[in-house]
Amino acid sequence: MKTIFWNIRGLANSSTQRTLRSLVKHHSPDFLCLAEPMTVITKIKQSFWRSIGMNLIGVNERGQLFPNIWLFCSTNVLSPLIISSSSQHIFLQFNVGRVPHGMVFVYAATTVVDRRPLWLSLAQVCSAFSGPLLILGDFNSILGAHEKSGGNLPRCVSCDEFQAMVDTCGLILLDLKGSPFTWTNGRGLSSHIEMLLDRCFCSLPWLDAWPLTSCSTLVRHCSDHNPILVVFEKYTSQGPSPFRFQQLWVQHPQFLSIVSSAWSSVNVYGCPQFILQQKLKFLKPLLKDWNRTVFGNVDLVVDLARISLEKIQLDISEAGFTDDRHNKEIEAHNVLANALLIQDQFWSSKAREKWVRDGDRNTGYYQRIAKIRRAQSFISHLRIGSNLQTDVSLLRQHVVDYFTKAFTNDGCSVDTGLVSKLIPSLVTVAENDCLTATPTPDEIKVVAFSMDPDSAPGPDGFSGHFYRSCWDFIGSDVVNAVCYFFESGFIQPNLNCSFVALLPKALCAPIWNDVVRTTLPCKVGLDDRLIWKSAKDGNLTVALAYDLKHTRLPRVPWARFVWHPSFRPRNSIILWKYLHRRLLTNDVLQRRGFQLSSVCSLSHHGVETSHHLFFNCSFAAAIWWNLLNMFQVNSLFTDLYSFFSYPIGHGFCSQLSVIWWGMIGAGFYAIWHARNALRFQNSILSASALLHSIRLQLQEINLLSKGTMKNSVDDLCILRRIGILGRPSKAPKIIEVIWQSPSVFQVKINTDGAARGSPGLAGFGGIFRDHLGRVLGCFAGSLGTAYALEAELHAVVHAIHLASLKGWTSLWIESDSTLVIHFLSSINNKVPWRYSTIWFNCRALLASMSVKISHVYREGNQVADCLANFGVDQVGTLWWDSCPPCALSAYCHDLVGLPNYRFRL
Repeated sequence: MKTIFWNIRGLANSSTQRTLRSLVKHHSPDFLCLAEPMTVITKIKQSFWRSIGMNLIGVNERGQLFPNIWLFCSTNVLSPLIISSSSQHIFLQFNVGRVPHGMVFVYAATTVVDRRPLWLSLAQVCSAFSGPLLILGDFNSILGAHEKSGGNLPRCVSCDEFQAMVDTCGLILLDLKGSPFTWTNGRGLSSHIEMLLDRCFCSLPWLDAWPLTSCSTLVRHCSDHNPILVVFEKYTSQGPSPFRFQQLWVQHPQFLSIVSSAWSSVNVYGCPQFILQQKLKFLKPLLKDWNRTVFGNVDLVVDLARISLEKIQLDISEAGFTDDRHNKEIEAHNVLANALLIQDQFWSSKAREKWVRDGDRNTGYYQRIAKIRRAQSFISHLRIGSNLQTDVSLLRQHVVDYFTKAFTNDGCSVDTGLVSKLIPSLVTVAENDCLTATPTPDEIKVVAFSMDPDSAPGPDGFSGHFYRSCWDFIGSDVVNAVCYFFESGFIQPNLNCSFVALLPKALCAPIWNDVVRTTLPCKVGLDDRLIWKSAKDGNLTVALAYDLKHTRLPRVPWARFVWHPSFRPRNSIILWKYLHRRLLTNDVLQRRGFQLSSVCSLSHHGVETSHHLFFNCSFAAAIWWNLLNMFQVNSLFTDLYSFFSYPIGHGFCSQLSVIWWGMIGAGFYAIWHARNALRFQNSILSASALLHSIRLQLQEINLLSKGTMKNSVDDLCILRRIGILGRPSKAPKIIEVIWQSPSVFQVKINTDGAARGSPGLAGFGGIFRDHLGRVLGCFAGSLGTAYALEAELHAVVHAIHLASLKGWTSLWIESDSTLVIHFLSSINNKVPWRYSTIWFNCRALLASMSVKISHVYREGNQVADCLANFGVDQVGTLWWDSCPPCALSAYCHDLVGLPNYRFRL
């Protein structure tokens, strides 16, 4: 049966009627629901409904407003009855084989408050109706941000209330096949929005009655909504059911004896693989018949056991308690407990939920998962050419034809020897002998027992549980079959077949070619993704988008002198305002229209400007003279920029430089504070009090900063004048760096990159050496304009490719770049997007090698450094079988084991 729901957005015009007629004739639905027709139903001629074979069932109740939900059915649907309706839904009931079914068609309001009565109505319907129930329509709400594209984020209240209704009613959301969104606003790119508003839910009894239920979207035309097609069918067997070994068989006391007797009674002659295959084939019908006899329908066995227990308990209540009836009740309890255990194990294997282990019974959960899995995996329709086919026989023939064409040899294949020429031999003779050696029986048993017993079995139907439980009497045949393969190199046809279904799965693929492309890939690589060229990792961030929309102003040179973490923020703010001419001195206030005197408040002569107040004023000059005298500076400064740059030009140590810049901010704040105290509080602050406050601030800055002195007498004298203890610089730590040789059969690679600028002309280089330090090869090359990190990455990638071509599979990669080592050691670290593809291929090569990765200081990587600097000036890539002259001196230094020294503070 089929049902179509469509928010048609107006049915009065002829183009929409033509679209609806074509839609109904093509799909032949049993029920048709039209929402938001935006007209009166009497305006549509009856001849139109007769032409599409639809009869009106009813419309919803909206009081004084026109109905906005129209419900129709085909002539072959019997006894449809509207149970209830409102302004937002219609509840329809119909019978199929004397079983009442329910359908709720929804057209929800557009506001959160108006949708709440609908959620209550749906909850009442679900609680009152216990039969199969299907709910579909336009809910005008989504379950989360993943169901919306474009525009603002959805309101959390709307999503939470929608999800609460679904949970309260116990509904199952049917996966929507086709378009991921069912509504669009039809606007341009800048304001385009799409949402998943139309969907379908069902109850668990509905999946029991109609296990093959699917929901898909149809082509959107003449409306801003996609039509929704719901197809529901009974499960019909498409052939003999395949054999599947059940875990619950293992725990039955008769199982091992049945398998043992059947296995030993079969006399098969041939190769060990043929013997194993025929014995498994002989065992299948025996186990199926035994399962049918002993276990039967597990759900029916539970119902019968429950009825038997209830009958005995009723007999005890009516006829009285006796020992015989009590023993029968205990036996009935045991039978029911065993039946429930078997039922739980059966549905657990069907659901294949590996995260659920021993604990509470989860039969209901297993049943729901198994039924949802069966409904989702069923292929209900495929697009063959331009037609959407639902006929099972046509679908079966289409899939057979596809694989017949794909795997039929056209007779044109010719062995050109290209494979053997291009693919290098990476396995040594010793390794090949180890891999092809015949395994021992214990090794074969370990491998068989290491298989996940709960994994899905192959086409033969025997899972790991069978081999584990029956190994005592089938193990010898399995061992003989495996050993025969290693000795003869031959495997019996169909013995090692498996169901090939590689991830990722094809969800809702419309044509079979899409299914095969994702489940049977010939090459697994990286997914295509959009790249933002301005970002190193290729990802667009808010900061990059802001820089794109707003022109970033050039960095000012004084920022690091003003906004130092050791300074008080109020001092930094005064300096920032001064540099941006935002201090409200008298001249600024006059320009803004204030009528006041322009004389300087501190010196009482001269016009008060920012420059006069902080540099020309006699009060400010006295403050600066005393502060500069502490630093043994005899000249006054006339501008702030020369103030800032003085420590750099006069060789101040780092401790004195921070104190100097802090003194400038503290002096500016003290002068401004004295001016405001006199102006607004009529309070005169003495220069000595301000100097004492500044001295305390400088001592505070010294505690917060980490600078050190140069251990000179001049630095010590200045610090003592300020009242600050000197912080001597630490003695450098001397690290001895010696090149370490690799182990036997291991090749050591040292790589490096060089860039003359950021970015600038860049080059790369590397050297291959054996355990005796002998050169196996060197390379160097130019990258043009690049960053230093890109040069380091390119050097490592090029070295790994060269090692692969040379057949060197045991490597020790050493680099002086900490970032490159992190990239090699961790999968999650993202390289620059320009190298993402070659880096992915490089990691694929490393997976087939034995690789050791380590970091070395620059002093221990001198040979690679010389090669990289030499490569900057070259064109292309160079290769040497011996060490070139540009790196010969550094190579000889490493060869004789002489150390290099690294001095680190």
